[in-house]
Amino acid sequence: MAKTRNRSARLYQKIAMPVTFIIVALVCLLAVLSSVVIVWIQNDQTEKSVRQSTNYVYRSLWYQFNSLKNIPSFIISSREIENLLEKRYASKADAVSDYYDLFTEFENISLMSLLNEVDPRSQAQISYVVTVIVGAGSGLYDLATDRFATVNGIYKNDDVKDKDWYRKLSESGNPMVWWAEPGNADGIGGHIYVAKRKVSAKDGRELGYVVVGYALNNIRGVLNQVGLLQGEFVLADEQNRVVYGTSYPFGRTLPDSFTAGMNGQAQGEGQGLLTRKIDGEQTFIAWGEYDNGWKLISIVPESRLADYTAVVAAIAVGVSLLGIVVTTLLIRRVAAKVTVPVTRLASLMKRVELGELQPPARLEPAYIDEVDLLGRGFANMIARLNGLIEEVYVRDIAQKQLQLDLLHAQINPHFLYNTLDMINCKALDAGDRDISRIARLLATVLRFGLNKGQQVIALRDELKQVSSYLEIQAMMNGELLYNIQADESLSAEPVIHFVLQPLVENSMVHGFRQQRTNRRIEIRVERDDGDLLIEVHDNGCGADAERMNRLLAGEEPEAGSASETELPAQTSGLGVRNVERRIKLYCGDRYGLRYMPADSGTCVHVRLPLAWPGKSASDFSPG
Repeated sequence: MAKTRNRSARLYQKIAMPVTFIIVALVCLLAVLSSVVIVWIQNDQTEKSVRQSTNYVYRSLWYQFNSLKNIPSFIISSREIENLLEKRYASKADAVSDYYDLFTEFENISLMSLLNEVDPRSQAQISYVVTVIVGAGSGLYDLATDRFATVNGIYKNDDVKDKDWYRKLSESGNPMVWWAEPGNADGIGGHIYVAKRKVSAKDGRELGYVVVGYALNNIRGVLNQVGLLQGEFVLADEQNRVVYGTSYPFGRTLPDSFTAGMNGQAQGEGQGLLTRKIDGEQTFIAWGEYDNGWKLISIVPESRLADYTAVVAAIAVGVSLLGIVVTTLLIRRVAAKVTVPVTRLASLMKRVELGELQPPARLEPAYIDEVDLLGRGFANMIARLNGLIEEVYVRDIAQKQLQLDLLHAQINPHFLYNTLDMINCKALDAGDRDISRIARLLATVLRFGLNKGQQVIALRDELKQVSSYLEIQAMMNGELLYNIQADESLSAEPVIHFVLQPLVENSMVHGFRQQRTNRRIEIRVERDDGDLLIEVHDNGCGADAERMNRLLAGEEPEAGSASETELPAQTSGLGVRNVERRIKLYCGDRYGLRYMPADSGTCVHVRLPLAWPGKSASDFSPG
């Protein structure tokens, strides 16, 4: 016991001390580096967060802008709307119906914005305003509203000719113009506009201008969904004027120091992350540019991140120190739980090495799956080893008993052969060829039946033995037909000796007991799935195949009286059950006898190995 404790203590020290030292050193190193790493991670995560938030908002606004851009394109490409704008009218009354048809079409297009929900928490509202501005040459000019307003409708161009966007749109090569207009002092009511000129597809004359407005409240809804806890978003037009921003007023032009590096690329291709000093403070700036030249800018001052750095660093150091204490205690406990059962198991293995194969009465659980599994596996191995030793012992006794049974069935072969030879000679001298033939056949039966005590015989000899037996039965009992079919290439294959005669004898004694004519026995030998299969089939009274198999397996006891559904008694010293036991003993549980269902008579399959790897006939000899 003292030696076991000393070994356990030494194993504990070898495991616990180095592991504790390494972990404490690592934790201390991590504590020193944690502040630097956390600050770096914080800045890196902030940069990623700013970039991801900007990309998300950028894609959301791109979808809104793309939908907004498609509306004037749709109106301009509409053949129905073009016909209404091109049409000439004799009087105002003639144009009223078409005017309201066009107005209704704009209202329907505006209602589509209800499907484009931006902020699910806000009330659904119409965010598109669709208008057409016509000149004096249009048939709808007289019915058009004089002063332009952000309401669906048709307006005269007199009120907007001096607007910058109108002049830009009138210039050739400018297919679409974007601009923004503020709302009231609270920023409510502002709109983003996109306008496109409509030209007649027939004669190329100008028919008017399609103007679509988009409420800035939708921009506010998109930005409010994401938000930057440490910063804000700004939407600026192509001239870097603020369209929307939390702390940047509408129309303010962003300074060059703010936008330097954003305008160096072609329109619609700019996107990136910059670091700038704004108002004397270092600031993260992520930006993305749309194909209309507008920019989405996210601004995060570094000073808003410094508030978290010191707190996080202090927490990291505190957690590291606490981790050292907790880890040390856990290592000591875990090492003890591992080393004690391992040492106990090593002691058990040492006893087995000395020859003590008694399994432990009880294994103390280590509550560690791998250690408990190892202990149970070792105990099971000892139990299995004892079981195998006992199994080999019992099998050896059974084999000796079977050999003894076979010896009991044998008589002095020389005496038998000499006696039969004398009978044969006397019969020939007397001219009685039948008795001579019976003597020769009986000699063949006995010679191959005894087989010099060997348990393995060539297939051709086993077939000769059973053929001689059937010839004798035919001469003794009258009409009997038999047929043996075997592939010549299988004639030299080794088989268990004396397996066929008990089967055909069972057919003669039980299958044909009430049948004296039209008696047939067929024996067929073939290869089957790498095995040797012998089929014995008679046309007798038949038997219940399932019950016969249960009797063979020992699952059902034999009845006291012999009947056609019972295994026969020990015929000629060895019966069908003896055949089954000998095959399984020498070949394994996979092989043996099996009764098969048959339309008439009884059919038995004998399955034997076709090859005996690593064995020869001497391996099956007795003793």
